[in-house]
Amino acid sequence: MSDPEQVQSANILILGGPSSGKTTYRTQLYQRIEHQDGEIKLIRSVSDMSTLQADVDRMVKGLQPMHTNADLYHSAAFKISDSSNRAMTLNFADYGGEQVRKIGESNAMPKAWLQRAKDSSAWLFLVRIDNLRPAKSFMTDPVDLEPQVDTQPNPSSTHLPGEITSIETLQRLLFVRGVSLRYPLATPSLCVLLSCWDELPEGERALAPAVVLSNRAPLFSRFIHSNWRVNQLNILGLSSTEQRLPEDDPDVKFATKGPENVGYIVSKDGKQQRDLTAPVNWLIRNSAQ
Repeated sequence: MSDPEQVQSANILILGGPSSGKTTYRTQLYQRIEHQDGEIKLIRSVSDMSTLQADVDRMVKGLQPMHTNADLYHSAAFKISDSSNRAMTLNFADYGGEQVRKIGESNAMPKAWLQRAKDSSAWLFLVRIDNLRPAKSFMTDPVDLEPQVDTQPNPSSTHLPGEITSIETLQRLLFVRGVSLRYPLATPSLCVLLSCWDELPEGERALAPAVVLSNRAPLFSRFIHSNWRVNQLNILGLSSTEQRLPEDDPDVKFATKGPENVGYIVSKDGKQQRDLTAPVNWLIRNSAQ
């Protein structure tokens, strides 16, 4: 067993576009670590926790955390011990999801993100699964030959479909790392978290996460399965709070129950588990191999 005072660094890159659930998951993850009821235990916080604490305070009142400004990037650092009793510093960042969306839709890579891609040994990719739909394909969808006249253009219509943006994001981050896709990847380890699982129709919630991803984002599913080794890829479902929380009017029932008592991960076999630290622990364990 490792000496718990031998501190390592868990270089996990947190990825996720707008409304992917990064802030809510980080808030709940911290509370699980703090209450020490998961595989990862908190030893102490080692950075400015004011932003994260503000999110915790809102959730304890039954309110959703505030949306993160598009230009902000805030990393909270915790000294933790994992399931192997290894002590390390875990940096868990929160930021405006527009930053990741722009990476997937633009050839410009900010220097800060280039360095994050190079320094990380594991990637946690949050994908909001309830809104994801397969990209249209000329092989399966009819071609409309009639010209479309849009009298009121919608700026958001220029965005690429969600699964295409997700693929492009991973491709660009791998490119700046200098990674070849000739052979399946052993590093960085990749865990895809399908967030807002509770928003799925009941029939889909009974399926394994990999099946839901394959149905809703077949191109993205094929991309990650083709380019990562089986033992370095994990696809899980996530419901951080099991419901939508209001922004202004506190949910008293949720507050009474306590946020530390709600939320679950959906394992590979489709079964629920309460330990929200499991995805992070898996990444730590696999990136150390």
